[in-house]
Amino acid sequence: MGSIEVSRVRKKGQGVGCVAMDFPNVLPTNRSPTESCNACDRSFQSCMSWDHVVSSLALRIRQSLDLDLLLQTMVDQVHQLLGCDRVVIYRFNPDWNGRVVVEATSDPQWSILESIIHDPCFQSSWIIPHQKKHYFAVEDVATADLTPCHADFLTSLEVKANLVIPILAGETGDTLWGLLIAHHCQATRSWQALEIEGLQLIADEVGIAIHQASLVEQLQAAKAELEAKVAERTHELEQANTKLAQVNEKLIEKVRQRLRVEAERTRLTKALEASLNEIYLFNADTLLFEYVNQGALKNLGYTLSQMQQITPVHIKLNLSAADFEALVAPLRQGTTTKLNFEAVHQRADGSCYPVDVHLQLTQEGDRSVFLSVVLDISDRKQLEDERRQEQAQLRRLATIVESSQDAIISKTLAGIITSWNRAAGTLFGYTAAEIIGQPITTIIPADHQGEAQQILARIHQGQPVETYETQRRHKNGQLVDVSITVSPIYNEVGEIVGASKIARDISAQRQVQKALQVQTAILSSFYNSSPLMMGVVELSENDILHISDNQATADFFHTTPDLLQGCWASEFGVPIETTQQWLKHYRTSQTQQQPVRFDYIHRTDVDTTWISVTVSFIGMGEQQRPRFSYVAEDISDRKQAELELKSAKDQLELVLQASSEGFWDWDLLTNEIYFSPRWKEMLGYADHELDNSFAMWESVILEDDRLAAQQLIEAYNSGQVDNFVAIQRFHHKTGSTIQVLSRAIHLKNDQGQVTRMVGSHLNITTTIHIQESLRSSEMQLSGILNSALDGIMAFRSIRDDHGQIIDFEWLLSNPTACQLVHKRVEDLIGQRLLDVLPDNRTNGLCLAASWFSSFSGRKRFC
Repeated sequence: MGSIEVSRVRKKGQGVGCVAMDFPNVLPTNRSPTESCNACDRSFQSCMSWDHVVSSLALRIRQSLDLDLLLQTMVDQVHQLLGCDRVVIYRFNPDWNGRVVVEATSDPQWSILESIIHDPCFQSSWIIPHQKKHYFAVEDVATADLTPCHADFLTSLEVKANLVIPILAGETGDTLWGLLIAHHCQATRSWQALEIEGLQLIADEVGIAIHQASLVEQLQAAKAELEAKVAERTHELEQANTKLAQVNEKLIEKVRQRLRVEAERTRLTKALEASLNEIYLFNADTLLFEYVNQGALKNLGYTLSQMQQITPVHIKLNLSAADFEALVAPLRQGTTTKLNFEAVHQRADGSCYPVDVHLQLTQEGDRSVFLSVVLDISDRKQLEDERRQEQAQLRRLATIVESSQDAIISKTLAGIITSWNRAAGTLFGYTAAEIIGQPITTIIPADHQGEAQQILARIHQGQPVETYETQRRHKNGQLVDVSITVSPIYNEVGEIVGASKIARDISAQRQVQKALQVQTAILSSFYNSSPLMMGVVELSENDILHISDNQATADFFHTTPDLLQGCWASEFGVPIETTQQWLKHYRTSQTQQQPVRFDYIHRTDVDTTWISVTVSFIGMGEQQRPRFSYVAEDISDRKQAELELKSAKDQLELVLQASSEGFWDWDLLTNEIYFSPRWKEMLGYADHELDNSFAMWESVILEDDRLAAQQLIEAYNSGQVDNFVAIQRFHHKTGSTIQVLSRAIHLKNDQGQVTRMVGSHLNITTTIHIQESLRSSEMQLSGILNSALDGIMAFRSIRDDHGQIIDFEWLLSNPTACQLVHKRVEDLIGQRLLDVLPDNRTNGLCLAASWFSSFSGRKRFC
């Protein structure tokens, strides 16, 4: 058999119960019913024996502070119950070596008492699991999966079967003090779950006893210090009372001495009166209180005369006289000398508080009295409740972290990984066992190594780290696109001790973005280059609000898409009768939930145009106004030519206006610099409002871009880069920020020295905003195309080496166009026109291409 790892299965204070899952080990299926019952009885008796040992040990811990006697009694009883060759308690030294401090053996030959043991294999392989409250059972040392040096060590002690239980002490019960070990030296042994569970509970009680003894030693030291520091006496006594229930034993002993030695009555009375604990003496026959100290009177709110008229039953909530007699029966019968139990006291005002009661029956002369010392444990109960709530919260948080679809990782400030959830394993390929304890750079590509150091430095300085996108390396070497959020981890005193990060796989998102960019480019090209007027509008009761319009629509209204956006039809002069006509068809589309097509004459003060329109309801807008798409075509041939001419003219005017750049001239020999009026106008200033100086330039450019510009100037003039081109940000007079395309050239003298630099500035803020608007309008454009009743297609011409058009490649086709050619969109995109529709060689696009070729002077198509 190999080694068996066993986890704690019960809370402290519970009995060692015989559970159904243990019976298959005791009752084989081929036994008779009588044999099975006998086996069950033996199992039950074994359970009762373990319960007796645990209960007896717990009682001894409360009654005695003699740790050595407790440990020896415990190993003797365990040795008798297990029937093994040797049971020892092994105590660790600070260097993790140690010695056997207590043992019980079946034969002197197995004795290893006081042996100093040094086993480095045990230290490296077992100490950490024991600190995590794991227990190990080895049924056969010869066949178990042990390190060779540890197996040799056990063999040197003549161990054939081994059961090791950690003894944990300390205030929080998580300090590895030693080990409770059972050895079978003459043969192998299968350790039963009942035995392992019993030893776990005994180890818990031993840990309590060790902690109790440690606390007593601390109390004795504290008492000596208190005698030397009278001013700190009260504070130290309160601290001792909250930490040590054992102080009640000493108080009881003082009370006992008070009863036996009358000469010390005055001194002891003062001590009792000053105690923060509640101390009572009450008659064993009548149960009436005879003595109550000031601590009790203060806590309960009664006077001494009132207390002398009542019994303990009156101040204990939900405890009847019969219950109290049953409780003190062992004291009256002499089967025990002390009782320790928890109860609830009720004050004179009706409020309640939990208490820890120590009760004993003693003689005062020729009569019996009960002596009770009571400790208010309200604070302890509150701490226990808070600890349970914290543990529940931690369990909930652990569940959330483990079930999260995002990778959640924590690390120290040195970059060592300390936690790793399931999603992290899925994302990066490492298990928690493989990666915890490794540096975070294990999953960071070589060209991103500096990134982790910068992030940790900012976390250590308490600076925020915004979510950023980067790459990490999978266990198989592949790079993974991730979005990372980093947060600091604080200890209990508010110091930053590490960082946690959430990593989200954005590989699919990146692929979608790339595909979306391609699709957006196609749609945007079609949308902005289409001769059809397209757009999205919303309706009010009597007006039409333009949300998005393409260039053809803007051209029709002699404006730009930006100026149309957010404007009502009435604001740019659409006649009221025309608006009402559009509103009627829009509402019909909303009612019928389908596109509506109509033709009308658009009259203005300067011209009259026939327009063919298709409108379609697409949903409700952000302001809960009905939203529609439209596709409109100018069907007046004469006006079409005029509109095209005017559109070309408007575009030319826009190009000329957009190309109006500002410039600057810098003389490097005199260090004088000049900025043109147009340069200053871009920033919202008149020529006289800005002087021609470097200080002025530094005041209007953003700091990061100023440093980058100076570095680029140095690199360009030194020959490190061939061109001076950069996008820079400047403060506008209105407080906004504009984006400028900055280009420059330098002039050199005969010696190759740079003597002058001349540059231009072009305001591209609008261009950047348009790019952002194009991304946001993609969904709207898709809705327009998909809802249009007209077939809409886009092609790319294919030419031969002589420039002759020989075919067309399908770039786009809306659903109506697909229906017209009886094809699916996936069967069209990327295909050649003549492969799909051979008849077009003599009609349709073939004729259009022939006309185009003739017009342009090229050879005819086909």
